[in-house]
Amino acid sequence: MKNICTRVIGMAVAALLLFCAVIPVVTMSKAEAAGDYSYIRVKLSIGSTVKSKELTVDGNYYLKEAPEAAVARGKYTVKLEDGKLSLYRADGGAVLRGSDTVSFISCQPDAGSENLITLRRIYGTNSKNRDYLGDISFSIAGGYLRCINRVYLDDYIAGVIPYEMSESWPLEALKAQAILARTYAARRLTTNQPNYELVDYSSDQTYCGYNAAYTRSMQAAKETAGQILYCGDEMVQAYYAATNGGYVDIPQHVWSSSKKLEPYEVVKEDPYDAEYHSSGTEESIRLQRDGKLLGTDGKTSKNFNSYLKTLAVAALGSDASYADVAINSIEAVTPKGYRTKHDAISFTKCSGHAASDFETMAECPNYTTFSVKMNVTVGGKTSAVTVVMDATKLAEGGPYAVYKKTDSTLRLYKLSSDSSGFMLTHCRWGHGVGMSQCGAYMMAKNHGKSYREIIAFYYPNTTIKALSIAEEEEIQAPSAVAVTSLKAKSAIRVVRVGKTTKLTYTLRPSNATNKKVTYKSSNTKVATVSSSGTVKGRNSGKALITATTANGLTTRYYISVVKRSPTRRVKKISLSTQYKTIAVGKTYKPRVNLSPRNASNRHMFYISSNPAIAKVGWSSGRITGVSAGRTTIKVYSADSKKYMKFYVTVTDSAKITNVKSVRVSKSSLSLKRGRSYQVKASVRPKTATTNDIRWYSANSKIAKVSSDGKITAVRKGTTYIYAVSYDNGKYKRIRVRVR
Repeated sequence: MKNICTRVIGMAVAALLLFCAVIPVVTMSKAEAAGDYSYIRVKLSIGSTVKSKELTVDGNYYLKEAPEAAVARGKYTVKLEDGKLSLYRADGGAVLRGSDTVSFISCQPDAGSENLITLRRIYGTNSKNRDYLGDISFSIAGGYLRCINRVYLDDYIAGVIPYEMSESWPLEALKAQAILARTYAARRLTTNQPNYELVDYSSDQTYCGYNAAYTRSMQAAKETAGQILYCGDEMVQAYYAATNGGYVDIPQHVWSSSKKLEPYEVVKEDPYDAEYHSSGTEESIRLQRDGKLLGTDGKTSKNFNSYLKTLAVAALGSDASYADVAINSIEAVTPKGYRTKHDAISFTKCSGHAASDFETMAECPNYTTFSVKMNVTVGGKTSAVTVVMDATKLAEGGPYAVYKKTDSTLRLYKLSSDSSGFMLTHCRWGHGVGMSQCGAYMMAKNHGKSYREIIAFYYPNTTIKALSIAEEEEIQAPSAVAVTSLKAKSAIRVVRVGKTTKLTYTLRPSNATNKKVTYKSSNTKVATVSSSGTVKGRNSGKALITATTANGLTTRYYISVVKRSPTRRVKKISLSTQYKTIAVGKTYKPRVNLSPRNASNRHMFYISSNPAIAKVGWSSGRITGVSAGRTTIKVYSADSKKYMKFYVTVTDSAKITNVKSVRVSKSSLSLKRGRSYQVKASVRPKTATTNDIRWYSANSKIAKVSSDGKITAVRKGTTYIYAVSYDNGKYKRIRVRVR
């Protein structure tokens, strides 16, 4: 089959190889390299509207924002909360809160291993966990998480090669890919981008991190380490694409026709790409001389026939329907119109001449319209007619779709002919500029070409320069002292509307590396808090202020905002009961009484001593059982700072049997000072869910009691010892006289 554009090239493959000499490698000193190319920053595809991201740490890392915080191996979650970032362990514990960034810095790995962070890469419908070397940092962009991988340049290249080509491809082709990928990346490093240089998909280069199984790609990166492609003193704009359809193209035909033509930018025939065949990279339709029009499946195409018949009716000026037209024969098909931008600049080819002395091509190898001369019969009359066919109308989505690939995917139309007719091939997967990856594959596999010969063919008038790139960093985790304790001073505060109060705390140890504390108000309509911890009353009500260290420790302040200073102060606080047993997941709200009832400030606060057993609404007072055990809820009056203890027992039993009564082995005692007596207590029924007893003395200066009921006389006098059921407050008292 003869290709129509072959005569345009007029140059044999052997001649092409003769003129395109093998590229030498020139060592470039670090002083000559304008900039540091050791590391590159890549924006990872984690989803465009993500506010929470899980990741797994396997190796030695520290947090840039909190060096003192331990980063152990395991799972973590980065969350965007109230405009700031937080980092949580898998158990829910906070590692970092209230930060603008979260940065995992890779330290020196253990011998024989790599530091890796695993996270799910999401691009389009593809979602898969990927491993990444280097540093991983999160920041906020447009109200969502942004993730950047700062990685050693050649580690980045090893993460590009197997996804832009294939791990199984010939090593020399992979090396050519390595040089172009590295050149593309290094060129971006010169642009001084503020946040990152590259994205990890085809808008730049597909990068999917580290894969230990891809040893050939790592070998290709290693054996070309630091090698960059130059034209004179400038880095080449290193474009490449899957296939070019048999012709190397130039950027001016694809993107900007006004761009200056570089010495390495050529339009020429690529016999190696043409040699590669894949059903995914080209489709052909036929216009047979006998008048049959065949689609990509080799069968007569109804759409194709409809299109040419419609053109014939229009060309003849007939008012007949296209259905009344019979195509008898196809006499000739010739190229007519260029694709957009292809007529705006001369076409060049590698000729072995000086960079400024190019030859121009006589014709463009990429047409979109074709002149079709055919013999047709309309209404019984046979005529010769010539029409102009627009091949783009035959593309997927066009009005007469015959091809199954979109015009944006396959971008070249080639015309060829043989004795039976004409073939219009839709090919070129990608833009076709620079190196054809499939062409490089064929050069290495079938023709034994080296990576230097591959680069020379696709990028004439260029030189490979080996940059003196710095060795990979070996960072030691900084010595840091972590905050171990943060405790609020005067945690319960009353502030008038319009007035302020300054929050204070005790932080330990005093020599902690990062003493930064951030604040957050639960209700800014009631009380606001500044970054320095100054609270201002806004409106009457209650607010919770949470103070958080950089490594996630917290303490709370309970703020009561009032319009004016209280005139009737709270004198007493009491509970209807101080004891309750509840099941896990169940709730209970204790009834609180303040005296006097008309106290000016009746704000109450509730604090659990162990939220892992029972949590409590700090304002509502509603208690929820979390896990089996016992804890204390302190019920505070904001006005007086007085509190009562509420003892809650949480059980995982589905059914609770309550205590009916408490019995003691002795109802009264007379003891000499210094003497002791053991009293035993029990509950009824014996099957009660909670049978524990709380012992306390009404006056421990006269007689004290241990937690198991041992009473000790202290000094002369009379008092009472109480044995109280933790279940519901049922009790017995023992009269004790000390003599």
